[in-house]
Amino acid sequence: MSRPIQLTIRIDAMRHNLQVIRQRVGATRIWAVAKANAYGQGIEAAVSGFAQADGMAVLDLSEALRARQAGWTKPILMIEGAFAAEDLAVMRANGIWTVISTPEQAHMLAHAEAVPTMAWVKLNTGMHRLGLAQCLGDATIVEWLSACQRRLELPLAFMTHFACADTAEGWQDQYTRFNDWVPRLATSLGCASPLRSLANSAATLSIPEAHADWVRPGIVLYGATPYADDDPLHRAEAFGLKPVQVMQTRVIGIQHVAKGEAVGYGGRFRA
Repeated sequence: MSRPIQLTIRIDAMRHNLQVIRQRVGATRIWAVAKANAYGQGIEAAVSGFAQADGMAVLDLSEALRARQAGWTKPILMIEGAFAAEDLAVMRANGIWTVISTPEQAHMLAHAEAVPTMAWVKLNTGMHRLGLAQCLGDATIVEWLSACQRRLELPLAFMTHFACADTAEGWQDQYTRFNDWVPRLATSLGCASPLRSLANSAATLSIPEAHADWVRPGIVLYGATPYADDDPLHRAEAFGLKPVQVMQTRVIGIQHVAKGEAVGYGGRFRA
């Protein structure tokens, strides 16, 4: 027989967790983040489990195409954008939106033969991982985005990512910077009331003022929380979340170890 290990993916728990988030955000739209093969559950499971979400966000273009093949008809967002110009044509053909988070991606979109119908502009407000930085200057950023906007069928939207939304302090500066910066860029671009997205999992759970137009919950949809502390109020069950994986196996051996005996390679554990 094969090894006695079984992993169960609970689609019902995925649906439940999405509903928990829906109750917290009200009319705000939800990107169900399904990066890394839906956190290991499989894109096809995400299509079923998150069917009531407003959109799906992925990193890999192959995952977006698998979602379409599995029957996902709602918006799909490539949250790291395109890695090559030819990706943009594939996105266009499959109704997939992109993100502009680097000068290279802005240049790529402005000069590609075919582009998606919509793009979200990621602004670096303090995470310092991805996003257009303020040190580039508003005039330069507007010049790039204007060239991109002329290629699109829908207005540009804006997003950022919190570094410290799982703590009581540390997110406010990013929140303020984003909400001060976006109107300036939007005015220069002629975008009236552009869509905004700020909230990751922690902000979706705990910072309602950051919900804006779209939230981007990830790990919470799979039954865990991003909090690193031991506060009982930050545990998954305190938010009503359910784990979507159940791992079952069978014990195959028990060793009786005397005090002072070492265990394993290098004897790194001693009873």
